[in-house]
Formats: sequence, C-alpha cells, structure tokens
Amino acid sequence: MTELGMPGLDFGAWWGMWGPPGLPAELSQKINGWVNDAVKDLGVEGRLAALGIEPYTESPQFFGKFITEDYDRSAKLLKAANFQPE
Repeated sequence: MTELGMPGLDFGAWWGMWGPPGLPAELSQKINGWVNDAVKDLGVEGRLAALGIEPYTESPQFFGKFITEDYDRSAKLLKAANFQPE
C-alpha cells in the first residue's frame, strides 16, 4: 500500500476478549492464562493450525495498549483519506 501512496496502511485480522467493567485484575489474569493456553493448543495441533493461523497471545495490559494504538492509527488513516461515513 505504501507504493500506492498509503504508507502505514497495515491491517490484519485479530480477535480479542473483553470482560465487564470492574472485572478484578486477578480474575482477568486467570482468564487470560486459560485462553492463552487453549489458543496455543489450537495453534499447534488444532483447528487454527489446520487453517494456517498462528496465534499471538499477550497480556490484558498489552491488549489494552494495542486497542488504543490501533484506534488512533485507524482514525489518522480515515482522516487522511477524507473518509465520510454515509
């Protein structure tokens, strides 16, 4: 996309999980560990591996930062493209 005059346009598919507001950090960490373990298993021997998907697992803190950065990056790209929702 850089060659087409759109540097920084780098989108990929991702999935994440959110919990309710006020979810205790300890519970969030436990759930994150369980989900990461399951996703790793699916990526090595399960359905994700069969689809050629390599899972990427991280902490809730990393995911929060990722969401903020992705939102900010997308907003800049939409503004630069003069995107007008219908």
